[in-house]
Amino acid sequence: MFYLGVDVSQTKLTCTLLLDPKLDKHKSKVVANSLDGVYVLVLWCGKLGASADHVHAVLDGRSPYHHLPATTLTDCGVTVSIVDFADVQEFGLPPAKQGKQSKPGTPDALALANYALAAQPATWHPPPAHVRELDALTAQRDALMKDRLCSQNRQKVAEASGAPVLVEKSIIKALTFYDAEIARLERAIKDHIYHHPDPPQRADYSDHAGGT
Repeated sequence: MFYLGVDVSQTKLTCTLLLDPKLDKHKSKVVANSLDGVYVLVLWCGKLGASADHVHAVLDGRSPYHHLPATTLTDCGVTVSIVDFADVQEFGLPPAKQGKQSKPGTPDALALANYALAAQPATWHPPPAHVRELDALTAQRDALMKDRLCSQNRQKVAEASGAPVLVEKSIIKALTFYDAEIARLERAIKDHIYHHPDPPQRADYSDHAGGT
């Protein structure tokens, strides 16, 4: 098994692959934090002799930006673990530097890879694809509902303050748009639930359908 440390930021993935830990031999690469970036990373590992099914990747799980690379790596056949920074911060540093961090505020990729080798952290499993799709649909609907509420509050202020007719018409137009999009997403959510009636998740699905 090859161990891959992935230090995640919003726009990039800084990665280190352990090739021969006994000889402290490793390679590093930086790719974009995107689908294409992860595919480039998997191909790079393969060129170094580490096929996807023989790679164990470890990602720092503190930020929301790890979800896309973790899910995509899993879909590519890589074993993935998402770990707590506190468990990782001293791995990969020489004994004289234990207690210090090579990069302030975040573990580096080598530390994550060494932690994977030493600790063998548990495998992370993403939700099924259809559950991820439902979550995305409901998140978008909920975001639009919040935006609609903001516009509705602006409408009340506009009416009370005697705002220009153009402003009032603009708010009405926005509310009409929100109503149409929310209704469209509600139909999509109900259709999704109809086609994926997983018995263990029906309670959760009903919450999604109810807009809670």
